[in-house]
Amino acid sequence: MIAITLLEILLVITCIKDSWACNGYTMKVNSIKNCGTNNVIQIDNFDIQLDNDCNIIPKGCVTITKPFKTANVHYTLTKPPMPALTGNTDVCSLVEGNKSATDILSSFALPTKCPVNAQKICGNGDKKINIGRFKSQLGYFAGNIKLRAEAKHDSGNTCLDVDIVLARNRNG
Repeated sequence: MIAITLLEILLVITCIKDSWACNGYTMKVNSIKNCGTNNVIQIDNFDIQLDNDCNIIPKGCVTITKPFKTANVHYTLTKPPMPALTGNTDVCSLVEGNKSATDILSSFALPTKCPVNAQKICGNGDKKINIGRFKSQLGYFAGNIKLRAEAKHDSGNTCLDVDIVLARNRNG
C-alpha cells in the first residue's frame, strides 16, 4: 500500500512544471526528458500545471512508438540528504485492479492496462485530477528530487530522467 501511494505521488510530482502547488509549495521542474535512444515511450512537449484548487491539468503528448505487453521498471529516486531509494516494479501488474492508479492514468488519457498499442496520446488541458488528498504529504518531498526510471518492455526500452525542486513558499 505504501509503494502504491508513493508511486501515485511520484507520478503526480514528476509531471508538474513551474507552478504554485497545494498547501503553499512551489514546484519547479528543471527537466523531464527521455534518456537513451529509441524509447518505446517518448515525451513530446508535455506540460502540466497545478491550479489553486489542487487540480493538475495536463497538456501535450506522449508517444508510444511500439506496442508493448510488459513494462518492468527499475527506478532510482534521490533526494538529499536521504539515501537513494531504488526498486523494481511491474507497472502492468501494479495498475491492474488499482483504482487510484487507473484514475490517475486515465486523467492523463494514458492507457490503464496492458497490452498497450502504438499511439500518440495528447491532452489539451480539458482534463483535471485533484491531488488535494496528498497536500499534507508534500512536505516529505520538499527539496531537490531526481528520478531515473528505466523500463524494459517486450518491444524495447524506455528511459526517463526527472529533476524537480519542491519548496515551501515563504509567504505560504
